[in-house]
Amino acid sequence: MKQTILALGFNKKSQKLFQEKLENYFIIFEKTKKVTKNLLKRDKISLIIIYYKDEKMLNWIDFIKHSSYGSKMNVWIYSEIKSSYIVPAFKVGLDDFLGIDWEKDIILSKLETFLKKNKSQIEKKSKKIKLGSIVINPKKNKVSKKGKDLELTRIEYELLNLLVSDKSKIFTRKEIYKTIWGDHIIVGDRTLDVHMNNLRKKIGKNLVITKKGIGFGINPEV
Repeated sequence: MKQTILALGFNKKSQKLFQEKLENYFIIFEKTKKVTKNLLKRDKISLIIIYYKDEKMLNWIDFIKHSSYGSKMNVWIYSEIKSSYIVPAFKVGLDDFLGIDWEKDIILSKLETFLKKNKSQIEKKSKKIKLGSIVINPKKNKVSKKGKDLELTRIEYELLNLLVSDKSKIFTRKEIYKTIWGDHIIVGDRTLDVHMNNLRKKIGKNLVITKKGIGFGINPEV
């Protein structure tokens, strides 16, 4: 199945030229933030590429990186390779770039390398994870206990996924805040404790451990 690229800010002329270079890729072109937000909720976007023509496009990068659905997405720009474009874009969260004047083979080679790696990571993350009687199904965004689906909130689900992403690690509160809420939202310790306690009640108190003064992790004995 082809991976989907979400292309933002392209005019009709640039759309045509870009599509010609990426003829074997499925590309969704969009210009509005409202529709973009809905696409990030519904569709499995592999990469976001922004047509960078002026500094206003920095708002697009900032918008995506601070979106609860797009914050973990890879965002690239398609532009002239100028330090006046690239440097400010990296400062607001840019991950990489493609040059407008690059040869087609260079662009395709770079995209192919990234998307292969991305696909491998997605497949790895889509495998079911078992923690005692708990089964996490990333493909369906579901968690079950003894075969019965649990009703987790979005925050609880993201907290659990973060903890199981490295079961040997204790995640600091700072790491959790940044991953779940992002840098732009101020969250107090009490808020995190409430969500963590609610998660424990649903999945089992012994599955998540607390390291006082450090953070949270998965019980290594489970």
